[in-house]
Amino acid sequence: LKRIIPTWWFIITIMLVINIILQRDHPHSLFQIFTYYSGLGWWFFHNEPFGIYYYEWYIPTLLTFYFFAPFLFRLNIKKLYLLLIASVFCTIYLDYYSIEPRLSLSYQRIPVFIYGVILYKMYTCEVCNKTLKSFLCLSSFAGAILFFVALICGIGGCAVIIGFMFAMPLFLSLCYKLLYGKLGKVLSFIGTLTLELYLLHIYNLPLVAVMRCVGNRNISIIITTILLIVVSYVVSIVVNKAVEKLN
Repeated sequence: LKRIIPTWWFIITIMLVINIILQRDHPHSLFQIFTYYSGLGWWFFHNEPFGIYYYEWYIPTLLTFYFFAPFLFRLNIKKLYLLLIASVFCTIYLDYYSIEPRLSLSYQRIPVFIYGVILYKMYTCEVCNKTLKSFLCLSSFAGAILFFVALICGIGGCAVIIGFMFAMPLFLSLCYKLLYGKLGKVLSFIGTLTLELYLLHIYNLPLVAVMRCVGNRNISIIITTILLIVVSYVVSIVVNKAVEKLN
């Protein structure tokens, strides 16, 4: 939390200033500012016409997951299996029937979070290494099937995201082993900036600005990616130094 909260507040403050300058939707009262910086606005005021534009969803969702994490870690692996399966079906059901669609960014991450808890408990030697590998292969295979079935049948974006996320750990682990010797330092460097990159990429202002100047979408994406990495690095340095001085 010492890294997450300061980084989050720093970035949403920058976005707040930009939105004010560009006359986009932004908080206009002390109460709205409170809900903006506490994350409560995402959960309780997301249905307001202007809410979706300035209530950032990722960190409020992450903090809520952190709150429930201790309860999940108390469950054994078998109960977590059942909870994972139930969460997948419930999440796809909510998304398919458009129940609270604006909160879909949050609830479609619930199965992924439970999946991560299972992998962590397995990795910390609660089960043998063979069981971990078997679960990883089986879940990745099931995720790949869900991903392609959802795409072909048009089940919904939520099923596509869940399938993609379940299939990623095995794919990334294989890529990491293949590429680590050549790109290890680059991947390690980008890995230290994932929080900043994720928070900054949510706001598409840089991409829009670059596209207006360049005109070519592919070139714009490349330039924007480089800019995001540079800005993320600067944000990381500024926030870390500020936190060090406060401590």
